[in-house]
Amino acid sequence: MSKPKEILPIISQKDNPELTTAFNTYKSNRDWANILGVVGGFGVGYSLGGAIVGRKLSGGLLAGGAAILGVGLLVNGSANRSLQRVVQLFNGGSVSEVQIELFIKSEDYLNAVGVKFRF
Repeated sequence: MSKPKEILPIISQKDNPELTTAFNTYKSNRDWANILGVVGGFGVGYSLGGAIVGRKLSGGLLAGGAAILGVGLLVNGSANRSLQRVVQLFNGGSVSEVQIELFIKSEDYLNAVGVKFRF
C-alpha cells in the first residue's frame, strides 16, 4: 500500500484517537516531503541541466535546491517514523513519545560523545 487513502480504512477499524493523530501526522509530513522534493529537485535539475547545455551554472539555485532536498529528506524520515508509530499503535504496542539515546563515536581522527533525541 503506497497511498494514505488505502491505509485509512484499515486504521479507522480501531477507535483510537492517538492512532488517528499519528496517522494524520504521517499524511501531513508525507505531503510536505513530496512538495519539498519536487521543488528541490527542480532547483538542482534546472541548474545542472542548464550547465549541461551550455548556460552558466547557477550556484545559488543549485545550493538552494540541494538545501530544500535535504530538508525534504528530514521531513520524509519523520513521516516514516510516524508511520512506524501508527503500525505499532495499530498492533497494540506501546510507543514512547521521546526516545533518548547516548552514543560515543570513536574513529581514527574523531572522538565524540553525544545524545540523540527522537520525537
